[in-house]
Amino acid sequence: MIVFIKELFIKYREQRLFKKHNVTSWHQYHRKTDPDINATGDTLQEIYHGYHSFFLVSSPTSWGMMGPWPCSKQINAWCNENSQGRYRVDILPLAYINNELVPSPNGQSEIMVAFKEKSDSVSYIMLFTGSTDNQRAPIPSHVK
Repeated sequence: MIVFIKELFIKYREQRLFKKHNVTSWHQYHRKTDPDINATGDTLQEIYHGYHSFFLVSSPTSWGMMGPWPCSKQINAWCNENSQGRYRVDILPLAYINNELVPSPNGQSEIMVAFKEKSDSVSYIMLFTGSTDNQRAPIPSHVK
């Protein structure tokens, strides 16, 4: 009986924490409270300050009707299977201002992939650079 009450109390505390941060799972909570991300940064270097490298996934044409979501799901699945360290796949509105790519509310939605480990970024570059197969993700262009 005591074990049951402890489990209920732990579940209650978990749900209260999720409600406080407006999330529904631990994955969302850790993503939202990532200390290596500064969501209010003015440049991409400030936003991804805690990550070793980050990449802009450039589209050869516009993303089309579905936007960048299908491609981001493919990249996220690949990173989930092959990454040894932490990674992020974000869709950010970006625009070129004074020949610099910066976050902008009026910008076009682009996919950013960030890696904590150098080996993960190297394997990502080796896999996706020079790909002509349409089934793979678009060619990344290194930003940092």
